[in-house]
Amino acid sequence: MKTTVPVNNGTVTVAYPAELKLVSASSAVAAQGVSTVNPATAGQVVAVWAATGEAKAGEAVLTMKFTGELGEYAFSVKPGALYNNKEKVEAEAFDVTGSILHNCPSAQFADIDQTQWYHAGVDFVVSSKLMYGVSATRFAPAGVLDRATVVTVLYRAAGAPKVEGGSKFTDVPAGSWYEDSVRTAYELDLVKGAAPGSFDPNGTMSVGAALALACRLHSIYHTGEAVFTQGSPWYQVYVDYALQNSIISQGQFSDFNADATRRQFAGMLAKAFPNAALEAINTVEDGAIPDVAAGSGNYTDIYALYRAGILTGSDTAGSFAPDTTINRAAVAAIVTRMAAPSWRQHMTLKATPVTLYAADGRTVEVVPNQVESYLAVGWYREKPQPVTLYAVGGRTIQVAPNEVESYLAVGWLREEPVVQPRNTPIRIYGQPKPSINSADGVSFTIYWNSHSDKPIKYAHFYVTPYNGVWDVMKCDIGRFSNADAYVTGPIYKNSTSANWADSDYGNYYALGYSDAAGGRGLRRIDRNGSYSDFYGSHAVRDAMLDDVLIETYWDCMWYNSDIKYILINKVVIEYMDGTSTTLTGDKLENCFY
Repeated sequence: MKTTVPVNNGTVTVAYPAELKLVSASSAVAAQGVSTVNPATAGQVVAVWAATGEAKAGEAVLTMKFTGELGEYAFSVKPGALYNNKEKVEAEAFDVTGSILHNCPSAQFADIDQTQWYHAGVDFVVSSKLMYGVSATRFAPAGVLDRATVVTVLYRAAGAPKVEGGSKFTDVPAGSWYEDSVRTAYELDLVKGAAPGSFDPNGTMSVGAALALACRLHSIYHTGEAVFTQGSPWYQVYVDYALQNSIISQGQFSDFNADATRRQFAGMLAKAFPNAALEAINTVEDGAIPDVAAGSGNYTDIYALYRAGILTGSDTAGSFAPDTTINRAAVAAIVTRMAAPSWRQHMTLKATPVTLYAADGRTVEVVPNQVESYLAVGWYREKPQPVTLYAVGGRTIQVAPNEVESYLAVGWLREEPVVQPRNTPIRIYGQPKPSINSADGVSFTIYWNSHSDKPIKYAHFYVTPYNGVWDVMKCDIGRFSNADAYVTGPIYKNSTSANWADSDYGNYYALGYSDAAGGRGLRRIDRNGSYSDFYGSHAVRDAMLDDVLIETYWDCMWYNSDIKYILINKVVIEYMDGTSTTLTGDKLENCFY
């Protein structure tokens, strides 16, 4: 940069190299008079001024700022002697001075002397991301480079090209997603084979091996070399190094031979490089990684590696599978992206709200990494559809998913039951249950119906009472045990007609399903043929049978407070035509629902 001649009264012209871009130009003379700065002509700046008073020697009449390859610069033009608007100022009296401003790429490193010969070179490799500092404040310009670092820098300088040639490992298939990463990581001396000619891409990596890799990367980055002398156990030298350099914390791992998880590996790698080497190139919003919950282990590390393009997830949603083991193929891909920024992947993960549904119709919107916790407590990804349940008698019902278990508990079924045809004259719903009053009178009810085409004249239910340990009990008054609990007909097949409802017939009521204000349910069919609420046995109310049930009640059949169970041991059916049927054993058992 130079001033042009001649420089006449109050005029200065400054030419500058074409590789610089002028950011601003101004004159301080305006405080003492007037000035005009004209930067319109490319490659030069012209300043004209008229001062009303004297200015001190050394004051800038023109200040300029430029940007260039190595950063931002500031230059000033100052006269060497006093001047005013009547004096002639010669070109030789001007001095052009300049300085590099704060954003010089190497200015962050305290050990870089900007007056030394290597300054421009360091600025270049840092601004080009070919090299990083060994720490946030040190570049180690006199440090020794090892083979891995030299190869890595050269590889980056070449634009991180795809390494040509076949794989050196027979178990790395051509065209596999990890082929290039394995080949590149091997060429950069970042990974080794598992055995001669074998890489074992699906093999897991132990915590100790993952830590060793993180320590080598950290050491190369910060010192230019990775020299570790293994002892016993082999990983102890890495554990010590990692603790000293805050890659892991004391007691963080108890078994260094265990398989490393993806979460653990990410945590180690994120601490192997300084933040400056993990520059964010991606937009990954908090909460966007579906399976990395806020506050979970290594949350910050995983997000930093996603944003730096080193981790990309295992599916289109960006899931990380943090607690699964990491295999060697994935390790090769990750360390290659660590070493060669041009290999880093570009992506965007937005924390777009996800709508979830409750069984009762409620909805909630959550960010992706909250979804699993909501699903675990009963929410659904899609609006839940009613579930169809089945009754033994053939009825169906649709209920909300959160109601299914309560319906199953009272006899409904998930699948339509396969009903085997049973040629029985009657059907009985369960054994009767005793009800004891304050006088020790034992009453009971039998719920049953007729499946016979012939009208029943009498139905005899022979019952026996038992105590809590299944001893046969006797009535305290009549001293009998077995009793004939009979029903007087006529009783017709599954009928709710006036035939059975007439008060002249039988000592029974009927139970059937009907629609009511509270929904379809079991109702007592009164003797006048109308329905009324049934408040009897819960088991019967929940039976879910389509059949009409006959409710037959016997009051104070025995007097004995020790009776706990009643069993029907025989049934004799007498028909109106004079014939009869006796049911015992398997024939009787087959009559029960």
